[in-house]
Amino acid sequence: MLFIKTDVSPSIISGLQLLETVELLLFQEFKNYKVHLIKPQIDVQMFGYESLYKQLFQNIISNAIKYSDPNKDSFVKVEFELSENAIKCSISDNGIGISSEKLSTIFDPFKRVSDKDVEGLGIGLDTCKMIVEDMGKILSVHSELGVGSTFSFEIPTHGTQQLNMS
Repeated sequence: MLFIKTDVSPSIISGLQLLETVELLLFQEFKNYKVHLIKPQIDVQMFGYESLYKQLFQNIISNAIKYSDPNKDSFVKVEFELSENAIKCSISDNGIGISSEKLSTIFDPFKRVSDKDVEGLGIGLDTCKMIVEDMGKILSVHSELGVGSTFSFEIPTHGTQQLNMS
């Protein structure tokens, strides 16, 4: 696996604190691309490995920044919704979007779905997919060319499911 797990054991993590950390890690990207982060109004208590959640959110948000539309007032919006056994997360942007023909390859490693020249190896979304799938969940994307993208997934709340993140 490609995961960089530095945590010894799973723990309870504040969703808003995790976003604060990711925002600090991506501060320069937000500044350079002039992208705005819109955080949820509610905090959630996630259960799992903080290092993996950090990698998951950082990769998706970083992509949203890199593929922002320089002709728009760009944003990345993170939302949390509590359900009975999980937290539904969505990360939306108003970037350049992805054409429907290329959506099927978005999680393939080393594939680029845009002609925009960006930094990176092309493994970030594949890594995100593996992190979410190791939790027994699905990472999905809805996108429209020229409008933006929304990545959605669920993560466990404390004690709701066994984690398979070895």
